[in-house]
Amino acid sequence: MVRMINVLCVDSDPDRLGTLVDFLRGSEDLIVRSAPSPKEALEMVRMEHFDAVISEFAMEGLNGIQLLTALREIDNDSIFILFTSVECQEAAIEADPANLSLFVCRGEDAIDRRKVLLTRLRHAIGTHQEEMVHRRKAELLSSILATAPDVIFA
Repeated sequence: MVRMINVLCVDSDPDRLGTLVDFLRGSEDLIVRSAPSPKEALEMVRMEHFDAVISEFAMEGLNGIQLLTALREIDNDSIFILFTSVECQEAAIEADPANLSLFVCRGEDAIDRRKVLLTRLRHAIGTHQEEMVHRRKAELLSSILATAPDVIFA
């Protein structure tokens, strides 16, 4: 059984947002929700967990980096992807690399760029899930060792 990936798309431009959401909804393994503003996106993240947030950089209100910073205060576990125009690339570099999961440029070939985004999204989710499994195993082992009687080590 395929694990469903819960994705939130954020963009204040309704045409770009609609195009991206429609493209992603064509994938059977994605549950896609959308927010037309960073403020609404943050409200949604407070209500439910998203495996990934895909955001435009240039938006009304908060920009994509400011959204990322606010998101990390609520949910530090989501993949965060800036999917934006090449002109915004320099500004996106200002984001803390530890918090920004991916940066994907929109380009001339919109369909190709969305396919690149989808491929990178799936790869990032897979890698993130593997990291979470390893982290949980390490925490479990540490917990067992911390509570185990000293006799085990004799």
